[in-house]
Amino acid sequence: MSALPFPAAIRAMLTDASGANRSLLFDRSFKFYDRSWRIISEDRRQGILDGKLEFFKDFIRRFAKSASPDFNAFLRRRQAALAELRAVPIRVRSTSRLVVGLGLPHPTETSLLLDRLTGCPYLPGSSVKGMLREAAKFVVKGEFAVADADKNFWSEAVVRRLFGPAVREPGYPAAGEMVSYDAFPSAWPTLELDVLTPHYSNYYTTGAIPGDWENPTPVRFLTVQAGTTFQFHFRGLCPNESQRARDEEAVTALLPLALDWIGIGGKTSSGYGLFGPADESGAVRAQAESVPTTATAGAVSRQGPQGSARNGARRPQRDLTRQAGRRPELYTRAPEPRKPDGSERPSNLPRPPKLLEADKAGRESATLDSPITDGRAWVLLEDGSRVKCKDLPSYPAHEPGDRMKVSVRREGGDLVEVRFKGWLRSSVA
Repeated sequence: MSALPFPAAIRAMLTDASGANRSLLFDRSFKFYDRSWRIISEDRRQGILDGKLEFFKDFIRRFAKSASPDFNAFLRRRQAALAELRAVPIRVRSTSRLVVGLGLPHPTETSLLLDRLTGCPYLPGSSVKGMLREAAKFVVKGEFAVADADKNFWSEAVVRRLFGPAVREPGYPAAGEMVSYDAFPSAWPTLELDVLTPHYSNYYTTGAIPGDWENPTPVRFLTVQAGTTFQFHFRGLCPNESQRARDEEAVTALLPLALDWIGIGGKTSSGYGLFGPADESGAVRAQAESVPTTATAGAVSRQGPQGSARNGARRPQRDLTRQAGRRPELYTRAPEPRKPDGSERPSNLPRPPKLLEADKAGRESATLDSPITDGRAWVLLEDGSRVKCKDLPSYPAHEPGDRMKVSVRREGGDLVEVRFKGWLRSSVA
């Protein structure tokens, strides 16, 4: 394969990507291919050990050096527009790394969701709304400890009214009466490289038995650095002014709890995507329930129709320093371990067959005694019995008389199951 000459001017433009759109740069600028269009895994001549790793390192460097000069202006315009819509702002700070858009298409197979306009990572409003919906369900079930006023507010009907039904139901708009907007960082964020190392890939993908003979597979991906401050906005759509204020007040109290316990983005079950209050230290204060709520933390929505925010004034910024959203009481202490006694077992589940002392599952030789059809055939065991055998491969072709290894399972002395385990060497062509 011959190489074509590349103009020096175009090469210089591609090399200096300081003014390029970060989103397009991430999606379209992967260049670590060999001449066969395979991703480079190791090239000592170029000093490249891994094409994906080099791409991530290069993009992190470019992302840090090429902060959008218009990003702050974009944030000011966006906040002014949301203030005109009377959207409720809440500022929080991430307490762990944030993963968003991990499964989007990308040559590295691990992606990152970037805003097409600014190239900055952000949280889609649909993700915020889904997280709030799940948190509200936990409150309804009594699994999240909230204030009595909020506990009495939330119900299944309120969840459907605010966040929409699970399916389209008559009388409930699909979108609900609570609008969640995209959440952006308050300043240009820092990206960090993280790695996930599955040790049992075949176990997770094919269901094979996990074993220490498998090779770990490092999977690298980009994350947003912990300690990044994000700005969330939401707005109620209820026509009734006082009811809309009450809806926004309840969601204002629910959002910090959801971000602290459920999290947002990818891999939340592994501790990613958790947030706390946006104070100087970023720490969650356990004694927050004993501190009176400040006027800036929720007084606007309590003012009702006559509040200043409803008369055209800008809403003050929510300060969650004192509204830290204490952790639910149900999870403040682990339950005492107890030995299961079988009393909680559902009565409608079938019990496994009882194995006698003589029951066993062993391997022995067998002889193919019929053609293979749909993975099954008759075989002759060592004791001369003729039984059906499962899991026989259709390729390569074998004829009756060929020898094999089978797994024979017996219960109570009776033969239960015979499975194919491999052809003997003398029977392999």
